[in-house]
Amino acid sequence: MALVIDASAIAPLTLGDEDARYANRVLSQVEQEGFAWVPRLFFEELGNVLVVNERRGRIDPATSDVFLAMVRQRLSLRTFEISDMAAPVRLAREFGLSVYDAVYLSCAISTHSRLATQDKSLATAALASGVGLLPFEE
Repeated sequence: MALVIDASAIAPLTLGDEDARYANRVLSQVEQEGFAWVPRLFFEELGNVLVVNERRGRIDPATSDVFLAMVRQRLSLRTFEISDMAAPVRLAREFGLSVYDAVYLSCAISTHSRLATQDKSLATAALASGVGLLPFEE
């Protein structure tokens, strides 16, 4: 089954002080499936996570640049276009999510995919919506 990944699912790969076991599972799953879905905002969100952590002194810009290049080169990502924002806005309201997080959930619903996330609110909303999650451990 296809997978939708959010930035929280793979960001720990570049943050040396975080547990990256789940992120490595995500990479393995994407490689096994051959691709993963991401909404258009994925790279903006991932870039923001990296820049925020640069400002906090957790990583340096060169590490961020290498990580972004690795994600683009190593992962076969298919961009899902949200053509109507009504569904994400409804999901955001229903589950108390940011619209950004609701876009990931809407993408998973629309593509009949599981979701890879470490965001607890998003994971809870996914389960309540009938969307499967990539588990933390098997």
